[in-house]
Amino acid sequence: MYGMSFISFRLRLFLDSCVRTSHILFLLSISCFSSALFAETADNKSVSLAQRVYVLVNEDSTDSQRIAEYYCQQRAIPQSNIIRLPLSTDEVITLDEYVRTIHNPLLDIFLERGLVEGIVHSEIDPWGRKKMSVATHRIAYLVTTKGVPLKFTVSKEGMSPEAIKAYSNNLNKEEASVDSELSALLFNYYSFFKGAIKNPEYGSVDAASKKISRVLRVARLDAPSLKQVLKIIDDSLAVESYGLRGRAYIDLGGPHAEGNEWISRVGSLLENANFEVDYEKTKRTFNYTDRLDAPAIYVGWYKHKANEQWLDRSIRVPPGAIAYHLHSFSASTLRSERKNWIGPLLAKGFALSFGYVYEPFLGLTVRPDLFFQSLLSGQSAGEAFCVANPVLSWQSVLIGDPLYRPFAFSLEEQMESEATGIFSSYRQLNQFYKNKSLFGELEAVELGLKSSFYEPNIALMVTLGTILLKEGRSARVIQLLRPLAQIKHFELEDVPIADTAAQLLRKAGDNESAMRLYQNLLFAEKLPKNLEIKLLERALVLAYSNRLIDFSFKINKRLLELKPIE
Repeated sequence: MYGMSFISFRLRLFLDSCVRTSHILFLLSISCFSSALFAETADNKSVSLAQRVYVLVNEDSTDSQRIAEYYCQQRAIPQSNIIRLPLSTDEVITLDEYVRTIHNPLLDIFLERGLVEGIVHSEIDPWGRKKMSVATHRIAYLVTTKGVPLKFTVSKEGMSPEAIKAYSNNLNKEEASVDSELSALLFNYYSFFKGAIKNPEYGSVDAASKKISRVLRVARLDAPSLKQVLKIIDDSLAVESYGLRGRAYIDLGGPHAEGNEWISRVGSLLENANFEVDYEKTKRTFNYTDRLDAPAIYVGWYKHKANEQWLDRSIRVPPGAIAYHLHSFSASTLRSERKNWIGPLLAKGFALSFGYVYEPFLGLTVRPDLFFQSLLSGQSAGEAFCVANPVLSWQSVLIGDPLYRPFAFSLEEQMESEATGIFSSYRQLNQFYKNKSLFGELEAVELGLKSSFYEPNIALMVTLGTILLKEGRSARVIQLLRPLAQIKHFELEDVPIADTAAQLLRKAGDNESAMRLYQNLLFAEKLPKNLEIKLLERALVLAYSNRLIDFSFKINKRLLELKPIE
């Protein structure tokens, strides 16, 4: 995927930046007036951010129009900010179609509405694009919708398989994400289709407060189904009102150290933000045998398609959840619930993600650590993406509401508010880690034990039980976890937690309660094969120690069915 040299790319970025002096002087004269005008407009409290959000619609797609109208209604965006164009309903279009049906018409509309200031040129470039030298603009975000083409390509007719592969693995290829190309729309006098353009907002810690540059911030409301897109909108708004709740899952073990460092830093950021984080550090990825409960945040790599647990609808995802899997073609299509990564994650219920339509090369991918650092500081998804994205006119696409601020509602506000939703008790888990950082582990455990009495949470109980066992407080472990043995039914996502609880009870000396937990977990409902085998093998040890001959026989029989002796 990612072996490469950046010399030619950096040289081209330098040449792109060497523009004609006459244009610079003219644009500076415009900018002295218009940038002040637009800066004042942006800072004017009477003009909300929502009034500067524009939504691109395919007028030949019912879904596209429905999404735009609903999003504008929910976010108080003027309906007049919907831009309708007759577009192809295909996900993939040609470069010529992109220029003819999207680039040129959209630029004309921006000019007609006075959204852009600069010099309009008479010439057409080699790709047929109208040319303009832009000084400034007043567009906060351009939001594309399901039904607007996802990517464009060039004809490879007559090319050998070797030549096609070489083109795909080339830094100067013309094919790109429509959204990423649109983000460079206002660079167009000095830009080329071949390769990427450096993002001037990349790495900026204060992108939210910066004056508007020529970057057009673009996000996409898209998913395999209309219902799933509408849920993204609803969940994003809801979480801003009661907070993002759940755990974090960090999957390391990818092919390059640099990518592992980025993703590992995400885990550290989330730990500092009081999230409980599970790490998978081997070459395998998370599967059914691992904890699966309340995945508010998932970040991982490097597998070409989503694991089965991310396809399984019976494992619930907290509203507003965020997911990113680093893979070259993770967003190759958004219309399938099973192919690649982004489509399955959105179908499962994640509200925010980003990925790539063609090979991006590791050094030109979005930095997940910068993305989460920005989100955790209170910035919106659109702001965070712009800060974390090194290049424009390339392969990336942001899926979700750009106005979404997943951490706008603080933990303090969550603890003071009324519990709502099936994941509400996970705020107690976050509070435990905050208390641990403030008061130390011993005090945090005591506070956690009190809160688990008033608002029970299995995840917190298991965390507390693990610490208590390390401290040698076995009786307290049994007192805390024994009631779980009375639960007759567990959701699939809670089965691995119950397994952990059973093991804690066994180590604390309560084999009877541990055995009862396994009896409730096994044989009642169908489990994924690898998870069932894990539970059976652990239960068998307890069954022998408890001298449960009939149950031992039943376990052995089932194990032979799952793992026949050859």
